[in-house]
Amino acid sequence: MIFNFHRPGSLNTGAPRTPNRPLREPGELQPENTVPAEEIPDYKNARVFITLQKKPSRAKKNEQNQDNVLTHAMTGLFGVMDGLGGKPYGDLASKAVERQLPEQFSLSEVEAATMAPEELIEKLTEMSAEKFDGRSDYINQKAVLHKKAAELVAKDAGLARKSFALLQAMQNINRAVQATRGETTACVGLIHETAGGEKYAVIANVGDSGAFIRRSDGRVERVTPEDSVQEALKEIGAKIDNLDLDEYLRTNSDPISGKIRADLPIKIPLTLDNVLAIGYTKDDFVKFEKQGKKTLDFDYYGLKATLTSSLGMGKTPTPSVRVIKIEKGDELLFCTDGVIDKYEDEEKQTTDLEELGKDLELGTDPIERLNSLRVMATQRMTYKISDDIAMVLMQVK
Repeated sequence: MIFNFHRPGSLNTGAPRTPNRPLREPGELQPENTVPAEEIPDYKNARVFITLQKKPSRAKKNEQNQDNVLTHAMTGLFGVMDGLGGKPYGDLASKAVERQLPEQFSLSEVEAATMAPEELIEKLTEMSAEKFDGRSDYINQKAVLHKKAAELVAKDAGLARKSFALLQAMQNINRAVQATRGETTACVGLIHETAGGEKYAVIANVGDSGAFIRRSDGRVERVTPEDSVQEALKEIGAKIDNLDLDEYLRTNSDPISGKIRADLPIKIPLTLDNVLAIGYTKDDFVKFEKQGKKTLDFDYYGLKATLTSSLGMGKTPTPSVRVIKIEKGDELLFCTDGVIDKYEDEEKQTTDLEELGKDLELGTDPIERLNSLRVMATQRMTYKISDDIAMVLMQVK
C-alpha cells in the first residue's frame, strides 16, 4: 500500500435496479455496441459519468463484453473492471466485482470503525506488506509502509478507515471472482471529505486498468501503477544483460522509429526477487532452480501484456492504494487498457499524458468530452488494434 499525498507538483439475477445503476447490463453489449456517456446521479461529493464500448467481433462471433463499470452512490464507489482476455469467463469476473464489492466495502467499513488507531496502523501495514513478502527489501518496505500508515491515521482517522475498508474489500472479493472461474482487473475509488473540509480520493488498483487525475489547470498525472511484468521489473531495478530494463529496451529499439519488436527476446535472470516481483511464489522459484533454469524468458509483447496480479487468481492479490488530495475543478478518469494502451509513448515506455489530456478536453461538457475521448481512443493507431473500453469520469464538486 502506498500513500501519496501530493498536490500540483453485472451479472444480474433479479436484484432491483437503483437510480445509480445504468439502464442496461454492460455484459449484454453485443459487438460494436456502445453505451454513450451518461451521468450517474446521487453522488455526494462528485459528478460521475460513464461510457462503454464493445470491440468489433472476431469471425462474426457475439462475444461478451469483458469490460464493466462500477457506480454505487450509496457507498460512493466508482471504477472500472476488465475481464482478462485469453481466459474464459472474464465477463462474469468483472460483473462479480460490480455486484459484490459495495457490500464487501460496507462490511469492512463496519470492521474499521471498531479499530483503535494503533490496530488500524498495524492492519494497514500488514496487509500492504504482503506484496513484498519474501523479497530482500521486505523489512525496509514494511517500515516505510508503517510510517505512511501512521501518518495517514494521524492526518484523518476516517480517511485511514476508508483506505483500510477499500483495501480489504478488494482482497475479500477475490473469492467471489474465483467462483466465476474468470479473472479481472479492477481500479476502484471513492471521495472522502475530512472534518476540515478537505477532499481526498482513495483509489485501489489490481491489474492494468488505471486512474488518471486532470487538475483544474489542465495538467494530467497518472495515479495508479500497472501490475505488469515490465513495471514490476522496473520497480525493483532488475538488470537484463547488465542493463536497466529501460536501457535494454532502448538499446534494442529501432534507431529511427524508436519502436521495439514485439518478439524481442527478454531473458530475466532467475533470482528470488525477480521471481516474486513478477507474480510467482517461493515454491515456483525452487521448482525453476530444480529444472535448471537460469532465466525466465519473455518476448517484448509478453513483458508488457502479462499481469503480475489480478482478481480471481490463485493467491489473494495486494492492491496498490493511493490517497490523493483533490480540489474543486479536478477530475479523475478511470479507464481500462483499451484506452490506456492507445496513448502509449513506445519510445519513452510511458503513457503520453499530454495527448490524453488534449483528447479529454475536446467538448463543452463532461458527456461530450467523455464521448469524444472514447472515439479518439478507438481511432489511435498503436500495437493494440482494438479492445473493449470502459471509462468513468469523476468531477469534484
